Amino acid sequence: GVGWQEPEVEVLTAPSASTRMQEHVRALRLQYPGPLFVIHDADHGADNVTLELQMVAPLLQNGDYVIVEDTNLDGHDAAVMPGWGPSPYDAIVNFMAMNRRFFRRDLAREKKWGFTQSINGFLIVQGAGEGELVSALSDDTVAALLGEAEEACQRIS
Repeated sequence: GVGWQEPEVEVLTAPSASTRMQEHVRALRLQYPGPLFVIHDADHGADNVTLELQMVAPLLQNGDYVIVEDTNLDGHDAAVMPGWGPSPYDAIVNFMAMNRRFFRRDLAREKKWGFTQSINGFLIVQGAGEGELVSALSDDTVAALLGEAEEACQRIS
């Protein structure tokens, strides 16, 4: 559990790639129609990051904001975990190549402080509702990752 409470903050304990999380965010969007701010700082494997981008994208509206953390892994900053393997950075590059119309990179925010652990990871939603997302993962990979997320939900419940 969380050791602090704030009346304006709701904590939901569930894998971010689960349908439970997606349904909860969808309900919150109806209750609070303002801008959504998403920070991805979960499983840093490229496939998981890609899946989570695919799952959250249909819930987003123009002007919403997404940050994908720790894109500096595996050689995108030579000092940070070289040899990590496919990372959040790789997920963003692949996802954006297929779905560029949905997001715009916020380079001004990325460069604002002179240093970031989220290279290429500041994204503004710009094309919500303009067609279907193109999956960057195979159906088998999506099914396996969703299965893992749902199993984790069962363990948490």
